Amino acid sequence: MEHIGSFIKQQIKKARVSAHGWWSKLAGPLLLGCALVMFSGVASSKVIYKKYYEGLPDYEKNSPFKSDDPELHAQLASAVKSAVTTDKGCPAVLVGQYFPGLDSNVCKATDSDKIKRILGKIAPSLDLKRIALWKTDLDSDNEPELLVGYLTLLKQTEDYSDPYFILWLMKTEESVYKVTHVGPFLAGRLHAIRPFGPFKKQKTVFVKFLSCTECHAIVYLLAVNFGASKDGSPFEFTYSEDHKSWAPTIEYELPGMGHTVDADVETRIPSSAGPTSPHLLQKFTMKDDGTTEWWAFTCKDLKCDHKMSRGKLPQIYKDQWEKGEQL
Repeated sequence: MEHIGSFIKQQIKKARVSAHGWWSKLAGPLLLGCALVMFSGVASSKVIYKKYYEGLPDYEKNSPFKSDDPELHAQLASAVKSAVTTDKGCPAVLVGQYFPGLDSNVCKATDSDKIKRILGKIAPSLDLKRIALWKTDLDSDNEPELLVGYLTLLKQTEDYSDPYFILWLMKTEESVYKVTHVGPFLAGRLHAIRPFGPFKKQKTVFVKFLSCTECHAIVYLLAVNFGASKDGSPFEFTYSEDHKSWAPTIEYELPGMGHTVDADVETRIPSSAGPTSPHLLQKFTMKDDGTTEWWAFTCKDLKCDHKMSRGKLPQIYKDQWEKGEQL
C-alpha cells in the first residue's frame, strides 16, 4: 500500500535537498507540508508553496551551548540531580492558540528556575522562557540526563509565526556535558520516553510533529535512541512495498483528503519482544470501505522493516497487540 499521494511524491523528487547526515532523509516527509497549501478564502484554486524551515537558525552547525566551564557544568549536574520530577508533565512553554504547548517533568519552580539560570550562562543566546526541561535516565546507569526542548518561531505574517521544536540531550562526560542536537520539527513536541526496539536497557525519545500548518497535516513520530546512535540519528522505517524506501518517521495520523490514504491509525508497542517478534504494531482502518491493514515492524539496530497483512489480525500478533501499550 502506498500511503503518500502521488503528487507529493513528485514534489519530493523535484526538490533539491542538501545531504546533511540523517536530516536529509527526513527532508522528504517534511516536504510533504511544503507541497500544497490551499486557502479556502481564495476564489481561484491557486497553489501556494510555503517555505517551511527556511530561515531557521542552524543549531546543529552553530550550537548555542558555548561554555565548557567545568564549574558551571558541575553546578548544572548538581541542579539536575537534585531536581524533583513528576510522572505527568506540566505546562512549560505556551506555543499559541493553534498548537499545544511544551511540557516539562521538572515542575517545581525553584528546580526549573535554577537549571534554567545555569543554562543561561552555558547557552546565553537561548531565551529561557522558551525552554522546557525533562530529567530522565535514558541508559539505566542511575545518572540523570537532561533533555532541553526549545521553541523557535519563524515569522510568516505580521501577526503569525510557525512554531518549531528543537531538542538537545545533555549527558555528562567526565567534567562537562556533551550536547547532542535533534531537530527542528514543525509544531513539534516531546511525545514519549520509553523502551523501544532491540535496546532493552535504553530508553527511546519520541518526538511528535506536523508536515504542515496550513493544510490537512500528516502527524509523524520520530524515534531517537541516543545510546545506540550517539549522534542523534533516529530509527528508520519503511512503508514501501519493495522495502527499498526508508525514512526516519512513523506515520501516526493520516489526513486523507487526497494527500494520503483516508484511514484511522492506531500504534502500539508490544510489552515484550523476542529476537524475531515485532517491536511496533500499527492498525490502519480505511474509512471508505472499512478494510484493515496490519503493519508489524521489527527493528535490527536502527532499521525497522515491516510485514503487512490485510483483514483480521494475524494470530501470531494477537497477544502482542492486546497486551501492547498505545504509543
